[in-house]
Amino acid sequence: MKTYGRDECLMYFKRKYEYMEYEDIELLYDMALDIFLNTRYPFKDDIDDSLIESEMKKHPTWCLRCMQELIDKMGITNVVGYSENGVSVTFDRAGISQTLLDEIVGVADIR
Repeated sequence: MKTYGRDECLMYFKRKYEYMEYEDIELLYDMALDIFLNTRYPFKDDIDDSLIESEMKKHPTWCLRCMQELIDKMGITNVVGYSENGVSVTFDRAGISQTLLDEIVGVADIR
């Protein structure tokens, strides 16, 4: 299975969403990676690039799928309620799906 690291994710989304600025795609990746790392290592402050690379090999498409969910949540797929004549639209406030979050098992160090 192909691993989608930072560069692969950025290129994939730039091709898929040509109208998006590169900086916005970088921000999406950073948001996805932050969600992953904060869930996987909630008590670790010193996360280096080698650890990130190792984790992305274990979870090769996680950031890519998270980025897609973040984009979807920004659009109409985030609507959980709709009304017709009184025109009322309600959006879900969730960040990403619980299913995606459940794929990450938290790790804590014993000191």
